[in-house]
Amino acid sequence: MRKIYKISGLILLVVIISVIAIVVIKSKKNKSGSGEDLGRIVMNLENLDYCDIGDMKGYDMSECESLSGKVETDKTITGLYYEVLDKGGRVLKHEDIDVSKEWVIDSVPLSVPGSYVKVCATLSGGGVITHEEWFHNDSFSRLEGLDIDMSDADNDGIETYLELVAGTDPNNADTDGDGLNDYIELIEIGTDPLKVDSNGDGKPDGDDDADEDGLTNIEEARLGTYTWGLFTDEDLLTDYEEVKIYGTDPLNRDTDGDGKDDDWEVDNGYNPLVADNAFITTVSEVGKGTVVSVKVKADPGKLSSLKVSAVEFRPEIPGYMGDGYELVMNGSFDSAEVTYYFDSANLVMNGFAPKVYRLDVEEDELYPIDTVWDHENAYVTATLDRPAIFVILNSAIFEGSGY
Repeated sequence: MRKIYKISGLILLVVIISVIAIVVIKSKKNKSGSGEDLGRIVMNLENLDYCDIGDMKGYDMSECESLSGKVETDKTITGLYYEVLDKGGRVLKHEDIDVSKEWVIDSVPLSVPGSYVKVCATLSGGGVITHEEWFHNDSFSRLEGLDIDMSDADNDGIETYLELVAGTDPNNADTDGDGLNDYIELIEIGTDPLKVDSNGDGKPDGDDDADEDGLTNIEEARLGTYTWGLFTDEDLLTDYEEVKIYGTDPLNRDTDGDGKDDDWEVDNGYNPLVADNAFITTVSEVGKGTVVSVKVKADPGKLSSLKVSAVEFRPEIPGYMGDGYELVMNGSFDSAEVTYYFDSANLVMNGFAPKVYRLDVEEDELYPIDTVWDHENAYVTATLDRPAIFVILNSAIFEGSGY
């Protein structure tokens, strides 16, 4: 059963409209049957906002747990207690308070969207003085200790007491019979669970599309996808695209379980329904005088660590053509094809022969890598067999320099 942690729709019986309280304390004079003034009970309300929601006028106690006040009487107080009541007057909790003219209730339990709290003092001679106020509450953490029915007989995700507050049938998951259960209507999309056609557009609420993703509310209810959001599994394919276009699972961002999200596979030309052992991704970087594009094929779990960054090489190196680059990745890869772009002005140089070299950091040596160049374009390609620092040089100058 889904627990309720937010309130919307009809239960905005709960929404708070805050107005600064004009009354600092609230009290009520009490008289005996003979007209004798017995005194009054005062509630300290100066820190609570006054709320006016329909016929439920009272104070917002959502952020305040304790309640205090005074008993102003010339009589002897023989007993003191408080009661929490629902809007129909049913007692949800009865508890004694330490007898004192200055009373405190440390933690006041309240139902949602609120409850009456009544403080009562019994006096010598048999008199009783009382005072009660309605307190709004939108926190479900305040329910403990109340005599309310927390069962969910119809398994719609809404406790029985809330169904009674909302007016829905606690024994029928879909009170209005529009194909959407009461939880979806009350909590998720805010339609009226007592009306088949809440917005009066001539269609049942189940045939509407609350989140405008292309799937009807009832389709999403059957699929288990969000009726209020486009991306249930957060993979950036909308629920509609997953169900109607790609056939992927809208509840699983990696339908085929190969380590790449469905949207990434679609964007990069892979089939999100077929698991792949390796993927190809391309990373580009701009350096001084050169640009590289590195296409790496590797296990998807390793590709996330792939990084290519420019590395400055000394211009005095014979055959210098610009920056080198470092390819970093956790673990090995199947292949890494480097496309190295350079200044086209080099093409007119006599004997020009561009080649990619790998730097052995421990030996401080540059080793040539097989390089392909078609002699007409200002780029070459080479293949790395490991993460490395690499650079392009004019081999016609470098290899004859003895550097």
